[in-house]
Amino acid sequence: MSDDKIIDLLKNDPKKGMEQIINEYTGLLYSVCRKYLSPGTFCDADIEDCVSDTFCEAYEGINSFDRTRCSIKSWLCVIAKRRATDTLRAYYKRINTSPIDDTVILQSDAFDTEEDLIERSERQRLVCAIKQLDKTDRQIIVRKFFLCQPSKQIAAEMALTVRNVDTRTSRAIKKLQKIMGE
Repeated sequence: MSDDKIIDLLKNDPKKGMEQIINEYTGLLYSVCRKYLSPGTFCDADIEDCVSDTFCEAYEGINSFDRTRCSIKSWLCVIAKRRATDTLRAYYKRINTSPIDDTVILQSDAFDTEEDLIERSERQRLVCAIKQLDKTDRQIIVRKFFLCQPSKQIAAEMALTVRNVDTRTSRAIKKLQKIMGE
């Protein structure tokens, strides 16, 4: 269905218009949101909430949509990207860290047993070892193993190739093994 028809349908029969948009663009918006909200950190429900929020914002802002500037598809993708970015920022604010901050590794300060003390000590050793890596390798390791971001996402956000990210990851792991003596 053309953009003009969808907009007319939204204005004349909002329920049918939204049904049409939802049926046509849910899959696309889901993949846009999933690109920013990595599955290791966010669950499907978080991504679905982001898509739902996108549709709500689109419905509320349909009167501000300018057909001459972009298509509905592009407009919805921009809204979805903005919603996903907002969700990501809220998450990092909630855990009180930035995406590349080494302290994300040491999120839990509470320990009760001897095993917890040993685990905490090992995590601190790992943090010290990671801090010995160069800045780029450190960011890749933290993003990949502690924030569970896929290589593709890391590459896009750090302006690297996926192959470069994977190579640097492999080399950084070898350096960490050497530093930690294992």
